[in-house]
Amino acid sequence: MRITIGPKQWTWTTQKGLRFFAGPIRRLSAELRFRDRKGTYRSLEQFLERIDASTGSPVRPTVFSRRVTVIRGGVVPISCTVSFSDNTDRRPAALIRNYRPSVQGYLTARKGTWFNNWVARQLGRRLVFDYIVTPAEDFIVFR
Repeated sequence: MRITIGPKQWTWTTQKGLRFFAGPIRRLSAELRFRDRKGTYRSLEQFLERIDASTGSPVRPTVFSRRVTVIRGGVVPISCTVSFSDNTDRRPAALIRNYRPSVQGYLTARKGTWFNNWVARQLGRRLVFDYIVTPAEDFIVFR
C-alpha cells in the first residue's frame, strides 16, 4: 500500500524520524490485520477501535507497535519499530467538548545511521512510500 509519511524531528529536535498521519494510518488498518509486537492487539483496526471507544475518557489505550524494515536501494536495510499512538486531546476542556479521537505514528531514525541523515535532509516534506504488511514484520520501501 502506498502511504504518505512526513520526515520530522521531535523531542526538542533531539530525535528524527518519520511521522505517519491519521488518514493514512486508518487506511493502513485495512491491511495491517496482524498482532502488534507485544500481542496487546490482534490488529491495527482493533487498536483504532479502542481509541474510538475511549472518547470522553482521560485514559489512553496502550501503543500499537510493529517491527519494520526500512529499505532503500544502495544502502543496508535498517530494522526499526513503528509505533502508533492515541493523539486525542484529553485535556478536561477538550473532553467536555467531546473531541474526535485521533491517532499518529512515529518511526525513529537512530542517530549515526544513513536513515537519520536522510531524514535530516527531508524535514518538512510529505513523501510517498510503499508500506508492505506481513505477519511478523512490515517493510517501508522507498519509491
